[in-house]
Amino acid sequence: MTVLDRFLRYVQVDTRADDSSKTCPTTPGQMELQRELERELREIGLADVTLDGHGYLMATVPATRGHEHVPAIGFIAHVDTSPEMPGAGVTPIVHLAWDGRDIVLPDDPTAVLRAAEQPDLAAQIGHDIVTASGRTLLGADDKAGVAAIVEAAAHLMAHPEIPHGPIRIGFTPDEEIGRGADRFDVARFGADYAYTLDGGNAGELEFESFSADLMRVTFVGFNTHPGYAKGKMVNAIRAAARFIDRLPREGLSRRAMRDSSTRTSWRRLSIAPPSASCCAIMRRRSCAIRRRWSADSRRGSPPRPGPASNSTSSSSIGTCARCSTGIPTWWSARVPRSAPPA
Repeated sequence: MTVLDRFLRYVQVDTRADDSSKTCPTTPGQMELQRELERELREIGLADVTLDGHGYLMATVPATRGHEHVPAIGFIAHVDTSPEMPGAGVTPIVHLAWDGRDIVLPDDPTAVLRAAEQPDLAAQIGHDIVTASGRTLLGADDKAGVAAIVEAAAHLMAHPEIPHGPIRIGFTPDEEIGRGADRFDVARFGADYAYTLDGGNAGELEFESFSADLMRVTFVGFNTHPGYAKGKMVNAIRAAARFIDRLPREGLSRRAMRDSSTRTSWRRLSIAPPSASCCAIMRRRSCAIRRRWSADSRRGSPPRPGPASNSTSSSSIGTCARCSTGIPTWWSARVPRSAPPA
């Protein structure tokens, strides 16, 4: 079985998250895929395979002989997909050795992928790529990460001649709606350092993320007969539009995710007369120390991953020159203080 075989199988399980649900995981499909992954990890030969009642799956690739005391590292991915697009009935399409021509998704001819409009896509010319059929999302976020981790684990178990320390694996639910870490047991995971395989291009490592909150704002209008509306009727849609229009425009685009900026990502506008509700994610970075390490231009060893517990002793903390945020000294030593935000 190849990593592509695994990925094509995983995306066909509907794991769409549901932010209106109070359960964990929020949808039964997530637990369905986790049970399938649990069986798969056992068949590969991993140790300590556990799936808890909240849908958190953990397992261990045992250390090779002589490396049992090497610090454990972890690899994490999430099984849920975005609630913004349908996740049932996914039909993955493999485009072998893609030649760069426009890709028209068959179930929605208006959906066209063009290399000229997407530089990251253009960089894949000559490679095999996978798309959805047009009616659903594909679910590569983050089932591509899940497939990569499972395939890597299978490879290491099949090749004990490759030396390594203990490796912990964690698959989580409900990341797309901001709940993925809510019930993640850091102590049980037991990794000294951990990487999350979720997004970015091959050969890149991102250190630092954002904080976010979900914002819901509801405007309640006043509905009445047009003949008696003067001075009485209040249009909730118009009020919501004024609110959105008054938000800082520079914070509504991807370019705003720099330095100490705040970004607003609109998820939906719901209209149920006489009210209108806006739902958005407010994201903020404390500092633009987000950096990318490229395998094509590496110098020396790559930056080490951060502690799985997100805690760092005071002896290993430096200070960012731009915002006085504490950062590990090993990282600040590699990032020139005069470097512009990435």
